[in-house]
Amino acid sequence: MKRIITITAFLVGLVSLTALAHGAGLINATIASFKIFINGEEKQFEKPIIQIDGSTYLPLRETAETLGMDVNWVAEGKKVELKTSPGNYSGDELFVFRGENGKYGYMDRRGNIVIHPRFDRAENFSDGLAAVCENANYFEMYGCINTKGELVLPFQYTFPINFNDGFAWAGTLTDQGEYNFHAPAFYIDKSGNKAFEDGYEYGGFFEDGIASVSHGQFGEFAYYIDKTGKVLSETFYRATSFSNGYALVQDYETRLWGVIDRRFKLVIDYKYDFMYNHDFKCQEGLIAVLKNKKYGMIDLTDKVVIGFQYDYLGNMSEGLVAAKKNDKWGFIDAKNTVVIPFNYDYVRGDFSEGYAIVNIGDKYGVIDKKGKYLIEPKENMEFKSFNRGLMYVNDSNLKEEYYIDHDGNKIIPH
Repeated sequence: MKRIITITAFLVGLVSLTALAHGAGLINATIASFKIFINGEEKQFEKPIIQIDGSTYLPLRETAETLGMDVNWVAEGKKVELKTSPGNYSGDELFVFRGENGKYGYMDRRGNIVIHPRFDRAENFSDGLAAVCENANYFEMYGCINTKGELVLPFQYTFPINFNDGFAWAGTLTDQGEYNFHAPAFYIDKSGNKAFEDGYEYGGFFEDGIASVSHGQFGEFAYYIDKTGKVLSETFYRATSFSNGYALVQDYETRLWGVIDRRFKLVIDYKYDFMYNHDFKCQEGLIAVLKNKKYGMIDLTDKVVIGFQYDYLGNMSEGLVAAKKNDKWGFIDAKNTVVIPFNYDYVRGDFSEGYAIVNIGDKYGVIDKKGKYLIEPKENMEFKSFNRGLMYVNDSNLKEEYYIDHDGNKIIPH
């Protein structure tokens, strides 16, 4: 026999799975006997699950808290407030998105909003912190938040600060409160304290305790330091951060490029006109180099793996490298075999998680490693490479910003 209960007033503490009609008075309800599963796991409620006129109602607080939300009763106004709980996320689990209010916040990979949009600028999390900007004007000032959205470093830095290996290179206003693009900036720790007194025109990421720094406005006069600011190397004209134990360096006198190891020993002599150093990654032991106005690829023994025949080469990534020849782009492998034909007007970046961004004319699309389109080229599209399982998409045609997964499914913040 079914148990029948009578509920007075507003059904406070209960929520409908369909539509909830609020009203005062007496309501006849039936206690439901079926099971409730949340994310595949059965949920045992302390309060009863009820049915009213064919609709099912769950206890509000228990349901919301199970879904990771904060529930608060506000006596003034007699209302219940639900807020998404930040939870215990790592920075790698959070993605920047722009809300309907035009501000930036953070969501998880399922699209659940973790940090509500309130920032004018927002960077990805790095080393547990993310650079954000509020009240952006001509002089944007950045601070840092943790994964709960709490401000841990104040809005006093003149450019986004990204931590790695516990330190970040950070610029502040001058003592006179002025904004100076060329004022030396300093390394700070996660408490905002200076790591050491020396400042630099440019400071790279620390990687295993080593960073490249320079005193030139465009990265000239570079050398390497440790976390105490101690100088570890000679001065180069330019130098990249280390990647998998190697870095690219440009000779101060000849302006030719070579490769050093972590002992700052030259393992490939200064002989190349240029080495690909934008977002340099020494992946799969191969490096793109320029000689006599043509690009080729060498290994770490200086053996030429791909001959000098291309107008441009990117990083070797996931077994393929973007190549430009006769004003067209395609992809080749380490044996110089054309894997994806030279059909594109431009390739944006390297393969990442099995996909690359290409363009034909004014249209951008996304291809897999066989050249098959995940997203056909369209005008007014912007993409960012797959990162941690998701790709950012800005579709100006539909005036939508969202992420997609590897199957092309939309992930929309909610």
